Amino acid sequence: MFGDRTPSEATETERESGRRVGAVALLLVAILGALAVALGARRRERSTLEPPF
Repeated sequence: MFGDRTPSEATETERESGRRVGAVALLLVAILGALAVALGARRRERSTLEPPF
């Protein structure tokens, strides 16, 4: 009706879907960032070792 300001069910579902996509994207970025830091630390550790000759 005209005075009803509650969001429709479809709009609410779209918002929840958008939140899930955002959360998954944030999780993926966090995992990739942690992987990059781990690989960077490993390379730095490897480069400080003396050559085997």
